[in-house]
Amino acid sequence: MKEDFDYRRLKEYWAGKLPPEEAEDMRRFFSDPENREKVSAFMELLWDENLHHSGEADFNEQIVLKGIYKTIEHKKERILKSSRPVFMRYAAVVLLILGLGSGLYFARDFIRSGNQNIIFSSNAGERKHVVLPDGSEVWLNSHSYVSYKESLLSAKRKVRMRGEAFFMVTPDKDKPFEVECGPVEIIVTGTRFNVTAYPSEERIITTLTEGKILLNTQAHRPVALSPGQQAVFEKNEKLLTIRTNVPAERVISWKDNRLVFRNESLQSVFESLGHWYGVTFDVRDSSLLSIHYTATITDEPLEEILTLLSHTIDITYDIEPAKVVINREK
Repeated sequence: MKEDFDYRRLKEYWAGKLPPEEAEDMRRFFSDPENREKVSAFMELLWDENLHHSGEADFNEQIVLKGIYKTIEHKKERILKSSRPVFMRYAAVVLLILGLGSGLYFARDFIRSGNQNIIFSSNAGERKHVVLPDGSEVWLNSHSYVSYKESLLSAKRKVRMRGEAFFMVTPDKDKPFEVECGPVEIIVTGTRFNVTAYPSEERIITTLTEGKILLNTQAHRPVALSPGQQAVFEKNEKLLTIRTNVPAERVISWKDNRLVFRNESLQSVFESLGHWYGVTFDVRDSSLLSIHYTATITDEPLEEILTLLSHTIDITYDIEPAKVVINREK
C-alpha cells in the first residue's frame, strides 16, 4: 500500500479527528513495510521540531521515550480524568516506538503542534517536482522529502530535507534561503545546487552548479562554495572535504531522468542506482567496488541495467524485494 498523505492528516490522526475509515487507512499505512522510509522521514521531522535537545544533533530514541514518559507523568491526573482515547494515544506512541524501534521517526506530535508543516515526499523509484510559495523549485529523488512551515513567506525562508534534492532558489537578498539536512545547514540568496542526505548513508554531499552558498556544520567554520565545487561531510568522523571541478551533468542528471557515469567507481554507481530504483545493494565482494564504469542510463528496467553490467564486469546478481545482492562471478 503506497500513498501520499500530508502532515495535517498525521496530526488529525493522532488527535483522533479522522473518520474511522481514514484512521484505518492511516494505521495500515504505518504498518506496511513498503512505507517504512516515508514513515521514518515523518518521525525524524517531528524529532527535529519538538523533542530535539540542543546537545543531540541526530534522532535519539531514548530521548524520545524519556520525553514521552515525562509528559505522561506530568499529565497523568488530567489524562485519567479525561477520555480513555486520549490516554490510549499516549500509550500507542510508546508501544509503537518500543515495538518498531528507532527505524521509525514519527512520535511526539502530541507534545506540541506549533506552526503547520507542509511536506512533499517521493516514494521508492519516484521523482517529484515541487514549487515552493516563494517560487523556488525543488526536484526530489527517490525516497526523499522536503518540508517547510506555512509561514515560509512571512518568516525566514527555511526548509528541511532528507534524501536527495536539487534546488533552484528564487533570489531574495533580504531573506536568505536556508536548507537544513541533519548536521549540515546551507544558506543561499539565489542559486542552484544538489544535496544528497539520506539518513541511512554516512555522507552528506552538497554540489553547487550556479551562484554561491554558505555551508554550516557544528564541527567546522562556515565554508563558501563556488560553482563546480562539492562539499562532502562525513557524519561519523565529522570531516568536511571540498572537491573542485565536479562535473554538474554527472551529479544532477537524475532530475532529467538520466543517470550519467563517467569512469565512476562501482560503489558510486550502486549508490546512484539504489536511489534511482529505490533499492539497496548488498555487494558480497568489496573488491568489486573499486572497479570503474562508464555509461548513460535513462528509464531502463533495473534487471536490464544489471544484465548489462554483468556482461561488461564479472558479476552475478540476485534481485530480492527492495534489495539486490551482487557477487563476483566464479
